[in-house]
Amino acid sequence: GAVSGIHDNSMDTFWSSQGTSTVDYDLGEVKRVTSMSLANDYKNATRRYIFDLQYSNDGVNWTTLLADSMTSGNTNYPEIYDFEDVDIPAIMQVLSRPKK
Repeated sequence: GAVSGIHDNSMDTFWSSQGTSTVDYDLGEVKRVTSMSLANDYKNATRRYIFDLQYSNDGVNWTTLLADSMTSGNTNYPEIYDFEDVDIPAIMQVLSRPKK
């Protein structure tokens, strides 16, 4: 679901969950997106997470930009994940799950 504090460039705000979960981010308008930065749990940078990044025109049908990507688990600073430039219409979604 939608969460506040995921796109404010502050390491003091964060999104947290247990197990497999999703977070949606509404871009508000069509935007060209070329990469995503994701910071791992800043209190425990050794955790690794697998995640997918998707976008949707309608919130029902999703196109995958990144599949089975993984955080490095060795930094608490944002890591950048590049993908082919795309004009995203409205909603981005990150699906996250702990590495087993």
